[in-house]
Amino acid sequence: MDMDTTAMVPMNQAQASLLPAPNLSLTGHSAAVYSLSFSPDGSSMCSGSFDKTILLWSIGPYCENHNVLAGHKNAVTQVVWSGSGDRIYSSSADKAVHCYDAMSGELLKRHTSSKGVVNGVAVETGSCNLFASVGDDKKVRLNDARVKRELAAVPTKFANTAVAFSTDNMNVFFGGIDNTVTALDLRQLHAAADDDMMEDGATRVLYELKGHTDTITGLAASPDGTKLLSNGMDAALIEWDISPFVEGGDRCVKVFRGHTHNAEKRLLRCAWSRDSEMVSCGSADGVVRVWDEPTGEELYSLPGHKGGVLDVQFHPNQPVLASASSDKTILVGEI
Repeated sequence: MDMDTTAMVPMNQAQASLLPAPNLSLTGHSAAVYSLSFSPDGSSMCSGSFDKTILLWSIGPYCENHNVLAGHKNAVTQVVWSGSGDRIYSSSADKAVHCYDAMSGELLKRHTSSKGVVNGVAVETGSCNLFASVGDDKKVRLNDARVKRELAAVPTKFANTAVAFSTDNMNVFFGGIDNTVTALDLRQLHAAADDDMMEDGATRVLYELKGHTDTITGLAASPDGTKLLSNGMDAALIEWDISPFVEGGDRCVKVFRGHTHNAEKRLLRCAWSRDSEMVSCGSADGVVRVWDEPTGEELYSLPGHKGGVLDVQFHPNQPVLASASSDKTILVGEI
C-alpha cells in the first residue's frame, strides 16, 4: 500500500485523531472503489472494488492493508461490516452476496439466490446474521447467514439499487429506478418466514417516500433512529422523518444540495456521522461535501480525488471521514 499524506486539503490545522497524519491517501485497488465500511470499534475499514476484491485496512498509527478478501467473480458493489464486528457482507455483480469472517477473512457463506446483479446489501443493526439485499432481479431478499433457505423474497415492480435497515430493526427500506423509497415492516417479513416464503410484498409496505426525480443510489438510517437519508441521481440528498407517526404525513425534512451526478450513472452512497449532526454523500465531481444536519448548511467542501466520489463513511468514534473514488483511491482525513 502506498500512503500519500498530502492528497487532501487539510481539514484542521491540529491533528485530532489517531491517524499518522491529518490526511491520507490509501492505494491498493486496481480499479474504482465502490464502497467502504468501518468496523464497529473503528480499528479497521473494508473497501470493495470493481477489481472484484475487498481490502481490509488498519485505522490508527499504522494505516495499512492487512488482508484481502477474495471470491467474487465480478465487481463488488457494496461492503458492510456487521454491528457485532464478527462478519463482513458484500454484494456483487456476480449475482451473489458473500459473508466473510472479519478476523480471518475466510469466506463463510455464498448466497446465490439472486437472478441478476446485486446492487446493495445491509445488515440488521447489532446483528451478524440477518441481512437484506437488492438488485436488478426486482426482489428484496431477506436472509439469515445461519440458514440455507431464504427467509423472504419481496417482489417489486422495478430494479432496486439501495437498501438499509432502520436503527431499531423494525423496518427495511429500499429504493431503485422508480425514484421512490419504500418502507417494509420487518416484523411481517419475519412472520412470513415462519410460515412460507412471502410472495406479495404489497401487504407489508408501510409507506412510500416520494420526492426524488431520478434513481435512488444510496440509503442510510441515522444512528438516533429518527431519520433516513436518500441520495438520488437528481443530485438531491433528502432527509426523511421515519418516526412511526408523523404529523401531517409529510416525511420530507430537508434537501441537501451541492453534490453532482453525471452520465456515468454510478451508485453514489450517503452517510451520517455517529452523533447524527453531520451528513455526507458521494459526488461525481470528485469533491467530498459535509453538511450540518440541523441547519442544512455546507460545512466542508473537500477536494483531493481525481475521479467521482462513490462512497463516504464517518468513523464511529473519531473525527475522521473516509471517501472512495473511481480514481482507485481511498482518502481518509480528519474533520
